[in-house]
Amino acid sequence: MRTVIALLLSLAALCAGCGGRPAEGPSSASPEALLARFADAIERLDGAALAGCLDPASPGTKPVAALLTAAAKMLERQRDFDAAVRARFGAGSIERFTGGPEGMPVELVRRLETLRRDARVEVEGTTARVMPGGEDPELRAAEPARMVQRDGVWFFEVAPYLPDDPNLCESVEFLLGKLADRYEKARELAGSAADEKAFATALAELDADLERRTRRVFETVEPFLRRHR
Repeated sequence: MRTVIALLLSLAALCAGCGGRPAEGPSSASPEALLARFADAIERLDGAALAGCLDPASPGTKPVAALLTAAAKMLERQRDFDAAVRARFGAGSIERFTGGPEGMPVELVRRLETLRRDARVEVEGTTARVMPGGEDPELRAAEPARMVQRDGVWFFEVAPYLPDDPNLCESVEFLLGKLADRYEKARELAGSAADEKAFATALAELDADLERRTRRVFETVEPFLRRHR
């Protein structure tokens, strides 16, 4: 299920270095300020703030903004699910139910902290590139994110994140919405299940139903998601 937020991760992988939280207001008067603003929006899972970091003049900004907003909502639901499972079944329960030790929001925050130390910005006039650094092989292999300055304000270009088929954006947004619904239902199950075994059974049934409903759509968008891993 994590592959469906590849778009957000691909931007996050390159946009989180250089600086911490922004100063007051949504200023992006420098590339570093835009990076800090974007990183803060990821940490808060604020879809509207993420979308506001995109170049409004770039073709395709609207569908990419919708994807970031949907991804933030899905991650917020996952965070709430993780918290509910830990509260009901103990700190180590997430690994038993998801196959991983932590939820994606925690993974994102860790990656952001790593990139704050290692990423660098290369500015050339009214354009800039965010270069990955550090020892993470996935980050080092990633393509630089690109920025553009318009009327003194810096934004991210969106062209590198657009699929060849514009309909794929709607399909990815559909998958993110279904995953958000899955986490919300799973959170409710964590509170109502009689015990851990009953919860595991109900969660498996929920996931099987999700796979049946989304398999065909996922197969359509998987090449696009692989491109942004």
